[in-house]
Amino acid sequence: MPARDAILAYLVQAGLSTPRANDHIDKLLQEHAHQLGERLRNLSSNDEGADWNWWDAAEIPGSCADLIDPGGAP
Repeated sequence: MPARDAILAYLVQAGLSTPRANDHIDKLLQEHAHQLGERLRNLSSNDEGADWNWWDAAEIPGSCADLIDPGGAP
């Protein structure tokens, strides 16, 4: 079962309507995406991006993906 479906089922079981539960899930995901975006936007000005090869554009997407999903495939 996908994580969203499991969370939706939990929230509905806890008493929220399906539309309201979906709204809460969407807000959570939007906030998470915003925080990831801010993290990426600020990489060049903090230690988190210090080891990146900023001159090799081919490496940057993979580095961004690793930042977002550290346990993902290399």
